[in-house]
Amino acid sequence: MSAGRDRVVSRRPDAAEAAAKRGPLRYYVEAQSTGPGRYILEQTIFFFLQGVPSLVGIGLRALAYRLILRSDGPPLVEDHVRLCQPANIHLGRRAYLDHSVYLHACPQGIFIGAETFVMHGSVLHVYNFRDLPNAGIWIGRNSYIGERCVIRGQGGVRIGDSVLLAPGVQVLAVNHLFDDPSRPVIQQGISAQGIVVEDGAWIGA
Repeated sequence: MSAGRDRVVSRRPDAAEAAAKRGPLRYYVEAQSTGPGRYILEQTIFFFLQGVPSLVGIGLRALAYRLILRSDGPPLVEDHVRLCQPANIHLGRRAYLDHSVYLHACPQGIFIGAETFVMHGSVLHVYNFRDLPNAGIWIGRNSYIGERCVIRGQGGVRIGDSVLLAPGVQVLAVNHLFDDPSRPVIQQGISAQGIVVEDGAWIGA
Protein backbone atom coordinates (compact mmCIF):
# COMPACT_ATOMS: atom_id res chain seq x y z
CA MET A 1 0.00 0.00 0.00
CA SER A 2 1.39 3.40 -0.93
CA ALA A 3 0.47 7.07 -1.00
CA GLY A 4 -1.22 8.28 -4.14
CA ARG A 5 -1.73 11.85 -5.27
CA ASP A 6 -0.57 14.94 -3.41
CA ARG A 7 -2.14 15.84 -0.09
CA VAL A 8 -5.11 18.21 -0.36
CA VAL A 9 -6.32 20.40 2.51
CA SER A 10 -9.86 21.73 2.79
CA ARG A 11 -11.03 24.10 5.51
CA ARG A 12 -14.54 24.33 4.13
CA PRO A 13 -17.42 23.88 6.59
CA ASP A 14 -18.24 20.52 8.10
CA ALA A 15 -21.40 18.62 7.22
CA ALA A 16 -23.56 20.38 9.82
CA GLU A 17 -22.55 23.82 8.56
CA ALA A 18 -23.03 22.77 4.95
CA ALA A 19 -26.52 21.52 5.77
CA ALA A 20 -27.37 24.79 7.50
CA LYS A 21 -26.21 26.85 4.50
CA ARG A 22 -27.96 24.79 1.82
CA GLY A 23 -31.02 23.96 3.86
CA PRO A 24 -31.45 20.55 5.49
CA LEU A 25 -33.88 19.13 2.92
CA ARG A 26 -31.78 20.12 -0.09
CA TYR A 27 -28.62 18.91 1.60
CA TYR A 28 -30.21 15.55 2.42
CA VAL A 29 -31.48 14.93 -1.12
CA GLU A 30 -28.14 15.98 -2.67
CA ALA A 31 -26.35 13.54 -0.38
CA GLN A 32 -28.62 10.69 -1.42
CA SER A 33 -28.98 11.24 -5.16
CA THR A 34 -27.93 13.26 -8.19
CA GLY A 35 -31.28 15.01 -8.56
CA PRO A 36 -34.84 15.18 -7.19
CA GLY A 37 -36.34 13.10 -10.01
CA ARG A 38 -33.75 10.39 -9.65
CA TYR A 39 -34.18 10.48 -5.89
CA ILE A 40 -37.87 9.63 -6.25
CA LEU A 41 -37.12 6.80 -8.71
CA GLU A 42 -34.33 5.34 -6.59
CA GLN A 43 -36.23 5.48 -3.33
CA THR A 44 -39.29 3.87 -4.92
CA ILE A 45 -37.18 0.96 -6.15
CA PHE A 46 -35.46 0.64 -2.78
CA PHE A 47 -38.79 0.70 -0.94
CA PHE A 48 -40.13 -2.28 -2.85
CA LEU A 49 -36.97 -4.31 -3.49
CA GLN A 50 -34.19 -3.47 -1.03
CA GLY A 51 -35.34 -5.92 1.64
CA VAL A 52 -36.41 -8.86 -0.54
CA PRO A 53 -34.24 -11.84 0.51
CA SER A 54 -32.75 -14.85 -1.29
CA LEU A 55 -32.35 -15.49 -5.00
CA VAL A 56 -35.74 -13.93 -5.66
CA GLY A 57 -34.50 -10.60 -4.33
CA ILE A 58 -31.18 -10.84 -6.16
CA GLY A 59 -33.04 -11.53 -9.40
CA LEU A 60 -35.49 -8.67 -8.99
CA ARG A 61 -32.73 -6.22 -8.09
CA ALA A 62 -30.64 -7.45 -11.04
CA LEU A 63 -33.42 -6.19 -13.29
CA ALA A 64 -34.49 -3.02 -11.49
CA TYR A 65 -31.14 -1.69 -10.29
CA ARG A 66 -29.91 -1.34 -13.86
CA LEU A 67 -32.26 1.65 -14.01
CA ILE A 68 -30.37 3.48 -11.28
CA LEU A 69 -26.71 2.41 -11.42
CA ARG A 70 -24.16 1.50 -14.07
CA SER A 71 -23.41 -2.17 -14.50
CA ASP A 72 -21.62 -4.31 -17.07
CA GLY A 73 -24.13 -7.09 -16.48
CA PRO A 74 -26.98 -7.86 -14.10
CA PRO A 75 -25.91 -6.35 -10.75
CA LEU A 76 -25.60 -8.98 -8.02
CA VAL A 77 -26.89 -7.20 -4.93
CA GLU A 78 -28.06 -8.90 -1.73
CA ASP A 79 -30.80 -7.55 0.52
CA HIS A 80 -30.43 -4.47 2.71
CA VAL A 81 -27.59 -3.00 0.67
CA ARG A 82 -27.68 0.80 0.93
CA LEU A 83 -26.72 2.79 -2.16
CA CYS A 84 -26.38 6.58 -2.04
CA GLN A 85 -25.92 8.40 -5.35
CA PRO A 86 -26.25 5.12 -7.28
CA ALA A 87 -25.91 6.94 -10.61
CA ASN A 88 -22.23 7.34 -9.69
CA ILE A 89 -21.72 3.64 -8.89
CA HIS A 90 -20.36 1.27 -11.56
CA LEU A 91 -20.33 -2.50 -11.02
CA GLY A 92 -18.28 -4.74 -13.28
CA ARG A 93 -19.61 -8.04 -14.59
CA ARG A 94 -20.43 -10.44 -11.75
CA ALA A 95 -19.32 -7.99 -9.07
CA TYR A 96 -21.14 -8.91 -5.86
CA LEU A 97 -22.43 -6.80 -2.96
CA ASP A 98 -23.19 -8.86 0.15
CA HIS A 99 -25.83 -8.18 2.81
CA SER A 100 -25.83 -4.75 4.47
CA VAL A 101 -23.04 -3.25 2.37
CA TYR A 102 -23.15 0.57 2.27
CA LEU A 103 -21.89 2.50 -0.78
CA HIS A 104 -21.98 6.30 -0.74
CA ALA A 105 -20.66 7.68 -4.01
CA CYS A 106 -19.87 11.14 -5.40
CA PRO A 107 -19.53 12.52 -8.95
CA GLN A 108 -16.11 10.87 -9.37
CA GLY A 109 -17.82 7.67 -8.34
CA ILE A 110 -17.23 4.20 -6.98
CA PHE A 111 -16.04 1.59 -9.47
CA ILE A 112 -16.01 -2.09 -8.49
CA GLY A 113 -14.37 -4.36 -11.04
CA ALA A 114 -15.56 -7.63 -12.52
CA GLU A 115 -15.89 -10.60 -10.16
CA THR A 116 -14.96 -8.53 -7.11
CA PHE A 117 -16.78 -9.36 -3.87
CA VAL A 118 -17.65 -6.75 -1.24
CA MET A 119 -18.70 -8.66 1.84
CA HIS A 120 -21.19 -8.21 4.65
CA GLY A 121 -21.29 -4.86 6.43
CA SER A 122 -18.51 -3.17 4.48
CA VAL A 123 -18.63 0.58 3.90
CA LEU A 124 -17.29 2.34 0.79
CA HIS A 125 -17.80 6.03 1.45
CA VAL A 126 -16.74 8.94 -0.69
CA TYR A 127 -19.46 11.56 -0.27
CA ASN A 128 -17.56 14.70 -1.26
CA PHE A 129 -19.48 17.79 -0.14
CA ARG A 130 -16.18 19.69 0.10
CA ASP A 131 -15.48 19.12 -3.64
CA LEU A 132 -12.06 17.55 -3.13
CA PRO A 133 -10.49 17.04 -6.57
CA ASN A 134 -9.28 13.44 -6.33
CA ALA A 135 -12.17 11.82 -4.47
CA GLY A 136 -13.30 8.38 -5.61
CA ILE A 137 -12.88 4.65 -5.03
CA TRP A 138 -11.68 2.32 -7.77
CA ILE A 139 -11.37 -1.43 -7.15
CA GLY A 140 -9.99 -3.77 -9.79
CA ARG A 141 -11.01 -7.22 -10.96
CA ASN A 142 -11.24 -10.40 -8.90
CA SER A 143 -10.63 -8.69 -5.55
CA TYR A 144 -12.17 -9.50 -2.19
CA ILE A 145 -13.20 -6.90 0.38
CA GLY A 146 -13.75 -8.75 3.64
CA GLU A 147 -16.55 -8.30 6.14
CA ARG A 148 -16.92 -4.88 7.79
CA CYS A 149 -14.10 -3.20 5.92
CA VAL A 150 -14.20 0.60 5.71
CA ILE A 151 -12.86 2.44 2.67
CA ARG A 152 -13.12 6.23 2.70
CA GLY A 153 -12.12 7.74 -0.61
CA GLN A 154 -12.16 11.51 -0.19
CA GLY A 155 -8.50 11.61 -1.22
CA GLY A 156 -8.87 8.86 -3.82
CA VAL A 157 -8.42 5.12 -3.20
CA ARG A 158 -7.24 2.77 -5.94
CA ILE A 159 -7.20 -0.95 -5.23
CA GLY A 160 -5.74 -3.23 -7.87
CA ASP A 161 -6.69 -6.61 -9.27
CA SER A 162 -6.72 -9.80 -7.16
CA VAL A 163 -6.40 -7.93 -3.86
CA LEU A 164 -7.48 -9.39 -0.51
CA LEU A 165 -8.63 -7.19 2.37
CA ALA A 166 -9.18 -9.12 5.60
CA PRO A 167 -12.31 -8.46 7.68
CA GLY A 168 -12.20 -5.14 9.49
CA VAL A 169 -9.51 -3.46 7.38
CA GLN A 170 -9.78 0.33 7.16
CA VAL A 171 -8.38 2.24 4.18
CA LEU A 172 -8.85 5.93 4.96
CA ALA A 173 -7.71 8.52 2.44
CA VAL A 174 -8.87 11.37 4.66
CA ASN A 175 -7.90 12.83 8.03
CA HIS A 176 -8.97 15.68 10.31
CA LEU A 177 -6.89 18.81 10.76
CA PHE A 178 -6.02 19.54 14.37
CA ASP A 179 -3.36 22.27 14.29
CA ASP A 180 -5.45 24.91 16.12
CA PRO A 181 -5.92 23.93 19.80
CA SER A 182 -8.38 26.79 20.33
CA ARG A 183 -11.00 25.30 17.99
CA PRO A 184 -12.84 21.98 18.02
CA VAL A 185 -11.31 19.52 15.57
CA ILE A 186 -14.64 19.15 13.77
CA GLN A 187 -14.45 22.83 12.74
CA GLN A 188 -10.88 22.78 11.39
CA GLY A 189 -11.39 20.96 8.11
CA ILE A 190 -9.74 17.89 6.67
CA SER A 191 -6.74 16.71 4.71
CA ALA A 192 -6.97 14.07 2.02
CA GLN A 193 -4.29 12.08 0.23
CA GLY A 194 -4.67 9.22 -2.20
CA ILE A 195 -3.95 5.59 -1.34
CA VAL A 196 -2.91 2.91 -3.83
CA VAL A 197 -3.07 -0.84 -3.12
CA GLU A 198 -1.17 -2.70 -5.82
CA ASP A 199 -2.27 -5.83 -7.69
CA GLY A 200 -2.10 -9.06 -5.73
CA ALA A 201 -1.73 -7.46 -2.29
CA TRP A 202 -3.12 -8.94 0.92
CA ILE A 203 -3.88 -6.63 3.86
CA GLY A 204 -4.71 -8.23 7.20
CA ALA A 205 -6.66 -6.47 9.93
